[in-house]
Amino acid sequence: MLGRLNGEDDKMEINITEQIVTYPEEVKLPYNPEEIVGLTMSKDLEHVLPMEMAMLFDEDFESIFFKKFVEGQLTTFLFESKETIIEHDIEEVEYDAPIPLEQGKFIIGIDTSGSMEGAGEYIAKALSLAVVKVALKEFRDIVIVNFASRDISEFEITGRNLDINGFLEFLAKSFYGKTNAETAFDRIIKKMHTESYKRADLLMISDFMMDSASNQTRARIADLKDNYNRFHSLVVGTMPNIDSQDVFDNVMYYDPNDPYATQQIVKSLNDTLRDLRELKDEEVEYREKQIKELNAVRDKKRARKVIDEKEVKPSKKAELKKRKEKELMERRAALEGLLDGE
Repeated sequence: MLGRLNGEDDKMEINITEQIVTYPEEVKLPYNPEEIVGLTMSKDLEHVLPMEMAMLFDEDFESIFFKKFVEGQLTTFLFESKETIIEHDIEEVEYDAPIPLEQGKFIIGIDTSGSMEGAGEYIAKALSLAVVKVALKEFRDIVIVNFASRDISEFEITGRNLDINGFLEFLAKSFYGKTNAETAFDRIIKKMHTESYKRADLLMISDFMMDSASNQTRARIADLKDNYNRFHSLVVGTMPNIDSQDVFDNVMYYDPNDPYATQQIVKSLNDTLRDLRELKDEEVEYREKQIKELNAVRDKKRARKVIDEKEVKPSKKAELKKRKEKELMERRAALEGLLDGE
């Protein structure tokens, strides 16, 4: 209600973030034959074709078998085994996001003209105290402007440095002149055009039993709105000049006859600012969760790389294959010894 509810303006920027992408991938499994996909040339005796093994039972072709074995030219079955695994990867994603909008100073204008004398003035000053309390929670600099016709006085609060006695003394002042907001608007608009009052919010508390703003003032206010200054009004009473309200972004009403009006306004202000704080907390929590997921994926990829670089231990089938090769080599050596003896 007061200021920027979502902490953003309508300007966009391109953000780049990382996200985790999952996709299936087929990998070949070593030492785990499942499906015959063709023939190949090797010395794999476990998968050698029967026609090759038949040469061992013929003395004329036995030496040819051993020659082909030594050269790895035996015709063998070609096996293949695949498994689908889920891979994780990290990719950069571009998206448009609103540029975070920094909050400026908070200006409170209090009408202390003759029409506000009495209960109206007390209510306005009590409401200003409640608004100051809410603004201080957000560490926003505050400027209180006390105005009537051409009489204006100011009191500034920086951060949480509040001079209680000075503030109460300032609130005790009243002008009781004619209701005229033009002078106050002129002072506030000039401030908003300075760098230190960039994106400032104005809350004007009055009964608004006054003339509507001039065309020149309306044009200046419209120009400030384009630069993200905001104008709010809190109407004390039930008989404001409706034409004086169209320059404000938000209009709130305080009915003196409603015993719960003050609590409702303060609750509305607190809810607005609390929603903003919760939004920031959720964003921080989400970013922390995202970072943890990214770190987990990176650690997993590093671990997988280390495993791939290590030598894969041979399976039992591989050991059996080597043992058979050794036996054949011993038989060949024995045969060659017999031939040499002859």
